Amino acid sequence: MVVVLILAAAVTLIFMPLMKQMLETSGAVRENFLGEAVPTGLGVGFLPGVLFGSFLLVLMENTDIRLVLINALGFVVMSLAGIVDDILGNNNVKGIRKHLKSLLDLRLTTGGLKAAFGGLIAALISTVVSESLIEGIVNCLLVMLFTNLVNLLDLRPGRAVKSFFLLWWCSLFFMPVRAHAYILYPLAGCLVAYLPYDANRIGMMGDAGSNAIGLSLGLYYCVGAAMNHKVAALMLLILLHIAAEKYSFTGFIARNRMLRLIDELGNKRSVRHDD
Repeated sequence: MVVVLILAAAVTLIFMPLMKQMLETSGAVRENFLGEAVPTGLGVGFLPGVLFGSFLLVLMENTDIRLVLINALGFVVMSLAGIVDDILGNNNVKGIRKHLKSLLDLRLTTGGLKAAFGGLIAALISTVVSESLIEGIVNCLLVMLFTNLVNLLDLRPGRAVKSFFLLWWCSLFFMPVRAHAYILYPLAGCLVAYLPYDANRIGMMGDAGSNAIGLSLGLYYCVGAAMNHKVAALMLLILLHIAAEKYSFTGFIARNRMLRLIDELGNKRSVRHDD
């Protein structure tokens, strides 16, 4: 399995510079939190590594091909929906609540389109991996909220990548078997290869990366956690989303010494911490 991680990283190292050049040439350049103009949407550069890694997993024994394929499909859909939002998105409408309100008012925003795709993919995933209606509802909400959580956290260099590994590490405490951890190996390799781009403010993964990362994490929790742990994770995710509507995660991290240390670890030095 480690071979899958390494080869996915190698593929990403090859394709990421090409993706960066393509995005710069096409004008997909936005200001980061310091006002620096950098290419956005580099998360699409994860696709070659994730798909190649998924191909290798399909060829291996003792892997659930169904899970590998549903993860790959979901990752592709969310990454492509994300790049549309990265390039065409309107910053006047922010937050999942406002995007959903726009949908209810029959006004389609790129964020609303992304939310619609996310909901459909989450429903598809939950249908495939769930054994009951209640579990299906919980799994669907888990995938949707994980997908949005990583997006909410991706406001500073390296934070989405670190969040992925932190959330994966947290699963070790209540997933003793971890039989399906392999579905995250291709993505983990891609993120290791990509991290220098993000940490050094060379580019931003954008929604093309953060939403797809969250979806894969959500699927992993759905297939690996017991029902009581899923419900606990769901309650925590709901609380975090409620808090995000009122408070700044970046401000909270900046005021917490340990979290700030982790947040800035390995990053190119900057002068701003506040949101």
